[in-house]
Amino acid sequence: MYKFRNLDRVSNDDDLFMPMEAMYFMDTDLPIESIVNGYQTVQVSGRELATPELNVHESDYYDGGFILNRRLPTREIKVKYLLATKNSTEFRYSFNLLNQQLFTREVFKFYFRDEPEYYWIGAVSAVEEFPSGVNEGFSTFTITCIDPFKYPKHPYEITGSGTFTITNEIPYYTQPQEITFNYTDDVQNTYIQDGNGHEIFIEGSYSNRDEVTVIPNDPENKYVYYFGQPTPAKLMYTSQIQDFAIKKGSTIVTSRNCSVTIKIGGKLL
Repeated sequence: MYKFRNLDRVSNDDDLFMPMEAMYFMDTDLPIESIVNGYQTVQVSGRELATPELNVHESDYYDGGFILNRRLPTREIKVKYLLATKNSTEFRYSFNLLNQQLFTREVFKFYFRDEPEYYWIGAVSAVEEFPSGVNEGFSTFTITCIDPFKYPKHPYEITGSGTFTITNEIPYYTQPQEITFNYTDDVQNTYIQDGNGHEIFIEGSYSNRDEVTVIPNDPENKYVYYFGQPTPAKLMYTSQIQDFAIKKGSTIVTSRNCSVTIKIGGKLL
């Protein structure tokens, strides 16, 4: 628990007290405190232990039950804040800015001052009514993280060829951000296996210095790029691109005459 320092008025000058749990937007690298006059983070909850959901099968013929599967649902992070202004004009202007910052970004990346190397992805899903008739008070807003994990700002870049083992600190199965094939000789069709039964196949003939990049979670849904140009037809239809994931200890297998560079973040809960 971080100590909260109560201020008569929060200003945005160089001497601004910045709470350790202040929330920053990834697209601007700015905390709400430096944007909204009179705003101060008081407390943040929901960032600690994740809450799993168990699917349990029970029977009338035996005690207890069997766990069929366990999953991690969305995560809710609640931010408690203080807003304190001199008068009603400043109060309305500050809330206009706060609404703008929270709701013009439908889904956004954000991080906290006490852990700036990791970011979360979410959207504001609930707010608490601010006390009426005053220019100073406490309230909360809740961000629902569509993914319960937080991600590093600076992902690993892992290079290998043939068969190799992932030794980087990646504790949970994680989908790579990018997989780049760098060809060293002539080859017909290429593949990569994640060691967990999933493969990605790239069709076509390639030669020395050719480069193909696969983006498994491509927002453009192109997935495959040849020297930076989208070539979705090169992705073989049997590829398990959405299920392809690796972690520390995974054994990667690639086809001959190429090396691969895997760009991946070591996500944490």
